[in-house]
Amino acid sequence: GTEELIAKLQKYESRSMHGQIPIVWDKAEDFFVYDKSGNKWIDFTSTIFVTNVGHANDNVCAAIQSTISNKLMHTYAYANNQRVEYLEKLIKFAGSPFEKCFLMSAGTEATEAAVRLMRLNGITRKKKRLGVICIEGNWHGRTMGAQMMSGNISQKEWIGYLDPNIYHIPFPYPWGIDDSNGLKLLD
Repeated sequence: GTEELIAKLQKYESRSMHGQIPIVWDKAEDFFVYDKSGNKWIDFTSTIFVTNVGHANDNVCAAIQSTISNKLMHTYAYANNQRVEYLEKLIKFAGSPFEKCFLMSAGTEATEAAVRLMRLNGITRKKKRLGVICIEGNWHGRTMGAQMMSGNISQKEWIGYLDPNIYHIPFPYPWGIDDSNGLKLLD
């Protein structure tokens, strides 16, 4: 059952993965998640970062089937026709002023690249301060740069220091926020 599987995960998996919602997924379709007992939930997480088009989306499933039946299994790092086709479509979709892109394997990797690009841009422009502004309450991943930009102070204690050029500002709630972290409507 659910409790046994969660106990096994806690036995074999790093503590950094603990504290998740105690649901053992069995299947997912559209925006629903099901367990083996037939319980059904709405997935408000988009399964974190991979199903903004819905679980078991027919177009995504067809693309995966096409890819696994192809004899070329690859990463984004090597030249191939699929990579060229994808980049052309992505740039066309993104529109002006975008002309190029940098493919990454995960959001954390993209966050690390973004920090580097921000700093390099500041150096190129000969900025005196190479500050990065982040929003409080964010979470970008488990790598050092991503956690330095994170809004969760306890999750970055392991780093040992904080970059003095990374600044955190409150999320710009249009209706206001009070000091107890509870929302308060503006009068």
